[in-house]
Amino acid sequence: LSREACPHLYYLLPEQLTQQQQQQQQQQQQQQQQQQQEKQQGSQPGNGLGTTSSSSSGAALQQAAALLQADMPVAMPTETVYGLAANALSCTAVASIFAAKGRPADNPLIVHVSDLDMLAALYPEPKVEQLSTSSNGNSSSHTSSSSSAAISLRCIADIIPQQYHRVIAAFWPGPLTILLPASPLLPAAVTAGHPTVAVRMPAHPVARALIAAAGVPLAAPSANTSGRPSPTSAQHVLDDLAGRVPAVVDGGGCGFGVESTVLDGLRAPPVVLRPGGVTAEDLAAAPEMAGLQVYGQEFQDSALEAAPTTPGMKYRHYSPSAPVLLLDPAPAWRQQQQQRQQQQQQDDKYQQTHQQGRALLQRLVMKATQELLQRVQQGRLQELAPDRPGSAVQRVVLLSTCGAATDSHTHSGTGSKQGFAGVWAAATLQVQVVREQLQQQHEQQQDGVDLVADPAVVSSSTDKASCCNGTSPAAGSSEVEVVRYVLGSWQQPELVAQQLFAALRAADQAGADLILVQGLPPVGAGLAVMNRLLKAASRRVAVDL
Repeated sequence: LSREACPHLYYLLPEQLTQQQQQQQQQQQQQQQQQQQEKQQGSQPGNGLGTTSSSSSGAALQQAAALLQADMPVAMPTETVYGLAANALSCTAVASIFAAKGRPADNPLIVHVSDLDMLAALYPEPKVEQLSTSSNGNSSSHTSSSSSAAISLRCIADIIPQQYHRVIAAFWPGPLTILLPASPLLPAAVTAGHPTVAVRMPAHPVARALIAAAGVPLAAPSANTSGRPSPTSAQHVLDDLAGRVPAVVDGGGCGFGVESTVLDGLRAPPVVLRPGGVTAEDLAAAPEMAGLQVYGQEFQDSALEAAPTTPGMKYRHYSPSAPVLLLDPAPAWRQQQQQRQQQQQQDDKYQQTHQQGRALLQRLVMKATQELLQRVQQGRLQELAPDRPGSAVQRVVLLSTCGAATDSHTHSGTGSKQGFAGVWAAATLQVQVVREQLQQQHEQQQDGVDLVADPAVVSSSTDKASCCNGTSPAAGSSEVEVVRYVLGSWQQPELVAQQLFAALRAADQAGADLILVQGLPPVGAGLAVMNRLLKAASRRVAVDL
């Protein structure tokens, strides 16, 4: 983890930000001089738009850093979701996070650092006391050594346990959080009183620059009202926290769309406490991660859930206003995995069987979707979503993952992982009048993929515009509208993760009475998606073989 071996884990941008700020000040002085000259000459003043985008960005970061240094919270972008950041070393600043979000006090925070030097500063060497003897040799007293006046930093390799070194070099900066022994400099509110602290180094250039400019580590949970879907755009933050935070740094969309992976390497064997942007499969490739387990899959711990050491474990999270029904293919997927292990097939035959098995799971999910929508049309919402009693469903938003990869809707050409804008408006949800068409089903069967046609019961006379502007169908209507949006596909779980939280928010904006989500197999990025959906769901419907 040395600077020579891992230069990407060390940061130098604060000097550049200072230069940008100086350049902006010079430009402002030049503009003022120009305006004075124009005023003296009797001409119209200039428009004051002389600053460049780079200097403006530098000034914005400096302003945000000044707020953070004043113990005020600031919402900032990261590669995962937007975070509500505050000085992790200040009790006052940390308290402002909990107050703005309405966050329970027993839910710990993740500390974000810009580089390993900032992490090392959290673990200063203890002061050394020396025994000094008076000149007459008859009395003695304890006095601090002169060297202790300047706090010395421990070697970073001694601070970070050896089992983390390889994964940090590979995945930092990035969406990986690790558990370390708690720093004595952190307030107890950060760790919720636990002896460990969750730490990560974000990869988003704006986040990393802001932390470095502030000069202190930042505690930062997601920048939303506690329990709501996490924000992946600045607008999402404003929707939840307008008036509660002094500033939001708009850094565009979030590349991953779900929170970081939390790894507890202090346990033996190590455990993924929360799946996220770095997959369990990626981590398991490191020799130090031998026997890696995923919480909720290989084991569970009621005591850990009651007093979690990391966010996202205890409380219901990520929930929109409308009830969420989750079709979970995990049981059927696990049954298939067991069958394959028993068959012990060769690689070429296994690949063919794998593709057939995925098509079978998709058929099961589509069939379950059809059955659930039929029950909704029959007015049987009470048994599907008991937290929405006494209301008839008139609009269902179906978040689909069973379409082909080419079915996925992208926005403004930003479908790549790094470039996705992550901003949905209700109008981007496309209303589709979907009927079971025998000809289409026949063509799919001829292609060897016996997929059930997308089911929906939709009024052909419904005003399609009203479905996307948040209004409801006419009162007394017995028919059900289905707003279908293809999140991605089972072949592209990263795209599903990228759009998930924005889709849940957009479903609320579209006036959904019920949100029906087709889940993913719990593997790769699909594991993180299903972790969030299980937390958000009002009810889970298991899909079995």
